[in-house]
Formats: sequence, C-alpha cells, structure tokens
Amino acid sequence: MSSKRKQFSVSECFNRKTAKTNEIQSNECDFKHKLKTLIATNDSTIEYKPIDYTLNMKSFDRIVKDNTDTDYVKCNNCSAIIKYNKSYGTCGLKRHNCHQLPEESIERYLYKPSNNESKLKSELSDVLVMFIAKDMRPMNVIKGEGFRQLAKKFIEIGSKCPNIPLDSVLPSDRTVSRHIQPMYESLKQKLIEKLLNIDTIGITCDHWTHDVMKTNYITITIQYINECNIHSRVLATIETKDKTSVTTKSDMNCVLNNFMLSEKTKYFTTDNASAMVLAFSGEDWISCSAHNMNLLHKNSFKEFKTKYESNNFNNSIKVCKQLVRLFKQSNIQNELQTKLKQSIGIRWDSKYLMLESIHKNLSHIKEIAINNRKIFELLIKLDENVLLECFTFLKPFYDLRQTLCKENSPTLHLVLPTKQKMISLCIANQLDSQYMKSLKLIYSNNIEKYFKVNNLHKISTILYPPLRELKCLLSIEEKHRLISKLSDLMSELQINTTIVSQSLDDYSMKVDLCLQDFIDLSQTQVNTFGSQELDDYMKTGHKFDINSSLLGYWEQNRNSYPRLYRLAIRLLSIPATNLSSERNFSAAGLTLTDHRSRLSPQNVNELLFIRSNFDLY
Repeated sequence: MSSKRKQFSVSECFNRKTAKTNEIQSNECDFKHKLKTLIATNDSTIEYKPIDYTLNMKSFDRIVKDNTDTDYVKCNNCSAIIKYNKSYGTCGLKRHNCHQLPEESIERYLYKPSNNESKLKSELSDVLVMFIAKDMRPMNVIKGEGFRQLAKKFIEIGSKCPNIPLDSVLPSDRTVSRHIQPMYESLKQKLIEKLLNIDTIGITCDHWTHDVMKTNYITITIQYINECNIHSRVLATIETKDKTSVTTKSDMNCVLNNFMLSEKTKYFTTDNASAMVLAFSGEDWISCSAHNMNLLHKNSFKEFKTKYESNNFNNSIKVCKQLVRLFKQSNIQNELQTKLKQSIGIRWDSKYLMLESIHKNLSHIKEIAINNRKIFELLIKLDENVLLECFTFLKPFYDLRQTLCKENSPTLHLVLPTKQKMISLCIANQLDSQYMKSLKLIYSNNIEKYFKVNNLHKISTILYPPLRELKCLLSIEEKHRLISKLSDLMSELQINTTIVSQSLDDYSMKVDLCLQDFIDLSQTQVNTFGSQELDDYMKTGHKFDINSSLLGYWEQNRNSYPRLYRLAIRLLSIPATNLSSERNFSAAGLTLTDHRSRLSPQNVNELLFIRSNFDLY
C-alpha cells in the first residue's frame, strides 16, 4: 500500500521556507563570528590562500579552516571578513570599501554631487531594466568595461550638446560594422609597435569548431614579459580549412608574419594532439601541463574502472553522475544553494568539480530526498565515505592545476615541483581504504606517462632561487647535466650593457602550493659550474625572499646576473598551459551565438582581437 505524500498549503510552504532561511542565516552568523574569534587569536587551524588566480582580486585571501575552504574571504587591507563563493560572483568584493585613502585625482575635486543624484540613479535603473528586458540582455551587462565606456561617452556628449537629438548622434548598425576593421587595424599597429623591443614570446594555439555552423577556427595567443609584468594577448582567431599539421603550421606562420614576429625567439605551448606535435616538430615546444593533468585523471580512473569493474567506489562515482543528471533534468536544481556539475571527460577537473558540488549540497540533497523517491533511492546507493575520500584526494590536484593556469605571473618553473607534489599525493597512508590505495597506485604509475616534463621546465626551476639546488626534485647526476646545459645556454646569449631601470613598486606574492615542500633557503655548498656568474647565483641566490615576485627578483639582480637575467626573461615568458587559447574560445562562443551566426569569420577575428587588446585603445 503506497503512502501518500503530505500536502502543504501555500502559506505553510512559505512559513517552512522562511524558517529554514532564518535558520541558515543564523548558522552563517554563528560561523562568521567563530571565524572572527579564531582569526583574532591567531588560531593554528586558520590558513589563507588566494581566492582565484583568474580573478584580479589580489587584496582578498580565502579563509581556510582545518584544511577546508570556507565561503569567506579576508580583506588584506582592513581585515574585514566577507562572504564569497564562485557562484555568488564578485559583486560583494567589489562593493567592499576599505578604510584606505581614496586615490587622488583632479576629477575628485571637479565633481560635486547633485542633490538629485539618487533620483537620477533611480530613473537610470528603470531605463536599464527596460533595456535589459527589451533587448534581452543579462543583468550584469552594466558591469562590462565596454558598456561603462559607452555610458561615459554618452555623458560626455550630453554635457557638450545637451539638446542634441538621439538619432543625429547614434550611428546605425552598418556604420558600427564599418568601424570594426579600422579599429582592429589601429590596435594591431599599436601592438606591433609594442612588440618591437620584445625579444622572446611564448605562443599558444588550439582548434575550435562552432557547434551550429561547423566552422573550424584556430586561435593563436602570445605571452611576453615587459616592465616586470607578464602580458597575455590574442593575436588571431581565424577560420581554418582543417586541423592537420600542415594547415596548422601554415596558419601559424601567416599570423606571425602579419604581426612581424617571425624573427623573434619563440616557444610554443599546445596540447598533445598528434597534429600539434607534428606541426611544431623542430621548434621549441612544450605540452600543456593542464591537458596532461586532465589525461592523468581521465586515464587513471578509466584504468581503475577496468581493473575493479564492480565495487563500492565505482558505484558511488556512478551514483554521483546519476544524481547530477536527475537534478539537471528536473526543476529541483534551483532549490540548491549552488548548482550541481556533471563530470565531462574533456573538461579540466570535471570529476573533482562534480564531487565538490555534491559534497557541498549533500545535506540539502538529503532534505529533498525525503519527498523525492528517485533521489532517495540513489542516496541509499551512495557511500558518503567514498565521496569524501575521493573529493579529498582530488582537491590538491585541482589547486595545483589552478596554480599552473595563472596568467599574471610566470608558471613554467612550477611544472617540475607540481609533478613531485603529485607523486607525494599518491603515497598511500593507513587511513586510506583499499580501493583508494589501488587508485593512488595507478595514479603514481601514470604520472610519468602522462605528465610531461622536459629540460625547459627543469632549467626554469633552477631560475627560481629557492629551488636552484633542485633538492628532492632531481638526482645529483641529472642536476649537473642540467647546470651544464644552462651554462651552454648562457654562453650563447648576447648581453646588452644598457640597463633600463624598472619600477619595483609591488612584487609581493604568495608561495605556491607546489613549491611549499621543496623550498630550501639554506646556504648552498660551494661548487664550480664553469661560469663565475652561475657560481655566484648557485652559492647565494642573493638571499631570495619567498614572499617576493620572481620577475621582481630578476629585475633587481639584472646587473649581478646579466646572462641569467636574460635567460630568465626568455624562459619565464613561456606559459605552462594553453589556458589563454581555451579562454578565448569561451569568448568566441559568446561572440558567435545563434543570434549572431551571420558574423563573418573576419568580423569574429577582429572583434575577439579588439576585446583582448582593449587596453591599447
């Protein structure tokens, strides 16, 4: 006899939801107060780490309690605690105003707030609502830098010509379209001029096919160092006839010639696709470390599933996928605080992100399961210990991949320490289940196979002063072979004796996760490496401060180590991953939507170039 589900009236449902919301808010307040107390007393369970390497939020650090990320960050300027999670967006962080002195500017003294300012803002909000509704734009369109530039220009025109008719100043869509190419050419020329004095560039490229139009594109990006800063820019996103090695090489040479980069020292970073490997054979090429890590995850779990086909571990992973699919196919996804994410093989870290999303929402999923038979039946099959164990194992890998994907600082020197860190993560301990021990063994055996490290990675690690001895990273014999190779590279460099002073205002940085186990600041034993400059560096390294910037260090010591400085700038220009290409394809997907499918490949290329090089305008 089937039991009937209890029915609630609308008012009862509302009261239950309100009570639950109040309970959640009360628990959050208690937890926040507890965090404040622990931070004030410098409790050992509290740690900090950057919130996201892809966000420009350097003044905030994620609060970590008992080695678990919380949903709170701390402002490094005023020590305020603010709630932040990726799903919330950065609005709260951007609204936070520290007790810092405002930046002095002439506009601060020229601008006088009007008494009707709040009224004007309310009227503008109403107009924006109509704009968003009528033109079907997202709410965050007003945050876009391009939209704000447009609004600023409207204000400027209105101040000069208050009564000008809108139609006389607003251009037609055809006029705007005709302005794309001239702006592209102008920005292109400015970029070419900017790159004239750059000696070395790191290059990434990848292929992408539009889902609807089935048009093949290749994107090419560059990374270079200028004035102690790393810059990443899109050069081209052009239509290509196929993805073969011959076509890829031809497209690459054409783009590099157009930007006058053919004679530069070039290093290429791509995935391990056979066409890519063949296209850049004979060039200085490295494989994308993020793709390699994804291959490690994908093939290790595949091997584990084949060896142990039916067990609690594999069944729990399968249940997690079924849970996500069930939530996505129904309306109950919206009842969760954060959305569940599906594991997809081609997406980086997708298995970890799936497990993380379920782990964070598990208590809420259990509540929903009370009134949902299908979810209840799946939860019975889910082993929570397996979920936690697998999630805990994969989390450091996710953090390491995030570190390798930074675009605002060097990453090549992090690849070798990352490999060694992954090896250490795969050492089984007594608390591991039997299946976890087997999974770690498979991972350990596959790291050497899938996570590629070559001499460029190793030499760049020597150029990070705390790791110049390569202790716990390589054998003594291999270390001496590398130093000999490094000495040969130094002897090939032509040194420019003209020293240009650079600004060193702010080069502070955090110690990366992959480096923490290997940093050694002790005095190096005296050895002779065949070069006085190299000898001096290997002995002292000028007492590098681990909290300082690597590029800042080399800029400060360019007179002491002129050849090593030149080599450091060359190698540290190389990105460890092709993230910039991947990210540009995300922008391409948003540019070439179903509603804009008539955009020509030329317009797509020019718009994406303008977007990437907006700061040169």
